[in-house]
Amino acid sequence: MKKHRILSFISAFVLGIVILSGAIFGPVSAEEDTKKPAVWLQVSPTSTSITLKPGDKYDGEFEVSNIGSEDFVFKVYASPFSVVGENYDHDYVSEKNYNQIHRWVSFDKTEFTLSAEVKNSKTPEKYECPKDKICKVKVTYHINVPEDVPSGSQHAVLFAESSDNDAEPSGSGIKAISRVGMRLSARVPGETNENVEIIDYDLPTIYISFDGLKITATSKIQNSGNVDAEAKYHFVVHPFFGGDPIFQSDKTNLIYPDSEFRHNVIWENTPLLGLFSVTYSITANSVVKDETRIILVMPAWLLIIIIGLLTFLAIWITLKVKKRRQLHSKMQL
Repeated sequence: MKKHRILSFISAFVLGIVILSGAIFGPVSAEEDTKKPAVWLQVSPTSTSITLKPGDKYDGEFEVSNIGSEDFVFKVYASPFSVVGENYDHDYVSEKNYNQIHRWVSFDKTEFTLSAEVKNSKTPEKYECPKDKICKVKVTYHINVPEDVPSGSQHAVLFAESSDNDAEPSGSGIKAISRVGMRLSARVPGETNENVEIIDYDLPTIYISFDGLKITATSKIQNSGNVDAEAKYHFVVHPFFGGDPIFQSDKTNLIYPDSEFRHNVIWENTPLLGLFSVTYSITANSVVKDETRIILVMPAWLLIIIIGLLTFLAIWITLKVKKRRQLHSKMQL
């Protein structure tokens, strides 16, 4: 009887701990885990490329969706797009020869209201637009190209931005605004100048350091022409004695007019010690740079040990030779 009471007491105690832990820490519900921001815009497509001629009229559209948890109002507008520095920070303010297209863009309508999607009662993991509500809208834009438009590339971003009135204030009191954009790229035929140069290329052959060693390569491309250039980067690491690649990276970048772009590639999982065959190739328009180098990776402490052993061996051999000469000299006497 006492045994049953003890077991009942232990069971009740354990159950109480479980309930208490749930009350303190709270279960993470699927709804909390997937809670959506109040204001959240999505645009489709995210980019588009077109060809324009002087005097052309072009009509296009993109779709804006409300994937947040609240209804909101948003506006649309066009901004210039350019890049700053060799790491290509985005600039939506500065005016350049290759981002004048935003001046030629107009919209049928610039302000819209969107309802929020709600959970489907039958499949709670899915969201759908309420009946008789609008959760997504197509935005129509027009481009009127001037007759004296410069030849070459043109870039802009067509933004969809939520209204200040719908933004939720953060802890600092600053309202968070949702903004998404579609990248608009155009090419105007005419007198184009394709002038691309690889002005920096670095692929070291020896890596010795006390820190974590990582094989890296870097290069910089300069585009002084008036049209975009496409740069393709290929980086591959093979074992020195042959075999399948143990690391490979392929990337393509658009190099904007009147800019310099820096490309860096890092083999994060470089072994502590090894000898590798590494190829780093760049193709930008008709410019090609392709090199394969044998690269040694070694920790600095191992190099110090090797130097110490070689120094000890050299001293030992020197002393041995000196001792033999002294012995040989005594025998001649």
